[in-house]
Amino acid sequence: MNTQRGSVLLEYLVVLALTLLATIWALSAWSEKRETLALEAKVLWMQAVQGAVERYIERFSHTLIESESYSAQQLNDVLVHNWQHPTIAELRDLEVLPGSFSDALEDKVRIWVFKSPQGCSEDLCFLHALIAARTPLLNADGAADAKRLSLWRELTQGAGLVVQAPYDQWIAAQHLRWPNTFGQQGALGEGTIALAVQGDELWHRYLRVRDDRDPFFQNQVTVTGPVHSEHSLATEGYLLMQEQAQAAASCPRDGALAYDQFYPAFLTCRQGLWTRMIGYDGGHYIEDRYGYCAHPTLGDTRNPVTGSCSCGEHFVATPISLFTDSQGHTYRSYLCRPRFRMN
Repeated sequence: MNTQRGSVLLEYLVVLALTLLATIWALSAWSEKRETLALEAKVLWMQAVQGAVERYIERFSHTLIESESYSAQQLNDVLVHNWQHPTIAELRDLEVLPGSFSDALEDKVRIWVFKSPQGCSEDLCFLHALIAARTPLLNADGAADAKRLSLWRELTQGAGLVVQAPYDQWIAAQHLRWPNTFGQQGALGEGTIALAVQGDELWHRYLRVRDDRDPFFQNQVTVTGPVHSEHSLATEGYLLMQEQAQAAASCPRDGALAYDQFYPAFLTCRQGLWTRMIGYDGGHYIEDRYGYCAHPTLGDTRNPVTGSCSCGEHFVATPISLFTDSQGHTYRSYLCRPRFRMN
């Protein structure tokens, strides 16, 4: 009987010990899960701020890069009290963040905008930014928490920067590192996590003045003003023109093209007049005995190609008919044929 009681007591103790171990494990697992969820929430919040700071730099870098350090700036009628440390409220007012975006984590994160750590060249100068957590990820011993830093890198897909010994002179990510010094802020403590905005990468996303890259647009392009090219204009499709003109009418600039208003032909501007582009046709004209191109019935009989009673430079006038009108006036019609050169 005593043996049975001892056996039952031992079983109870074993069950109690297992229950206690399971509870401890569950609490530990929940604590880790809670830390993971908190870090995930911070990552999402910081990534949203990172996108806002990217847009902030994209829109206003041309003004900010010339501004005095840590000065106030008026941007789109919004007063930014310190352009290198914009607040969440200021980013919302500038409409680079949604109006409903929460500033609940703002006091736990710092935003710094600064010029390139490598300095500016004569032609190029970029603005960069750092969105850094104020509280570093440390373990119980006060050293960088390698486990949570590894999770940070995983959640940011390698884009998250960290300060970690023995290379704490840098703040580094998988493919980026900056010297761990930021002007008035000094060096960031070990275990600090941050996201970066690289101004040079933003520059490469968009075409700039005098950019020498081929944009290779994948859709139509609409331009309201003239398009100028110093070289050829090539197309693999059709050339559509809506401008219409009349032959022999004045034109704005030699070399311009237009569509003939009355005939299925193109016109080109030559010597200030629209002339038809019809192969080697030099046109034709009819003149009276005094050399004037006017007829009481036909009206203006000037050469529609040249706009005068003559052929062009590389054409010769060939008489094709002689006729008189009802009043006995004599007229000659000429066809302008190409002038062939003998070698």
